[in-house]
Amino acid sequence: MKKGLRLGIIPQVALLFLIGIVITGVITFLSERSLSDTSVKNQTELIANEIADEVKRSVTEYPAYSWLLRYWYRNADQLDIEYDVDYRYGPKTQRKTREFSSRHPELQIKYATEDDLKELSPEDQKLYAEITYSWLITRVNQ
Repeated sequence: MKKGLRLGIIPQVALLFLIGIVITGVITFLSERSLSDTSVKNQTELIANEIADEVKRSVTEYPAYSWLLRYWYRNADQLDIEYDVDYRYGPKTQRKTREFSSRHPELQIKYATEDDLKELSPEDQKLYAEITYSWLITRVNQ
């Protein structure tokens, strides 16, 4: 009779216990990773949707937003925009706002309609588009 390696009952149970722990650990790792990935994806989508909704609200609060979007799209390379400043304290935007208001004291920038803007000179239309764009990107950045 050949004698092979025989393990006692305690080593056999310990080996089965160890294999069970490894299998349980791998299954737990994979399931937790999958849940974590799903959770991060869902949170990212939620935040992206909230940001998109805020941008939409920010743009559409201007009555002439359709005109503005077209103007910004068609003249993007010609606009002189001041980035990364608070529009209330940005020197260029503040100067432009005062200049626009002095030229058109009856027209409030926040409430101008598309018809109001069509009556303006091309220079004043550009000025209006630059001011509102600077205000909008400041709000979106916040």
